[in-house]
Amino acid sequence: MDRFFDEWNEIKKELTKNERKLGIKSREIFWANIGQNIGYEQN
Repeated sequence: MDRFFDEWNEIKKELTKNERKLGIKSREIFWANIGQNIGYEQN
């Protein structure tokens, strides 16, 4: 699991530094990159 987190962390760093200035209004979803869930939820 650590390997997958490390891979996702590298992708996340690239996505964070790549800022896009588009005419997106708040509450609109244009593009999303979802990583791996590394934890669990407890109800």
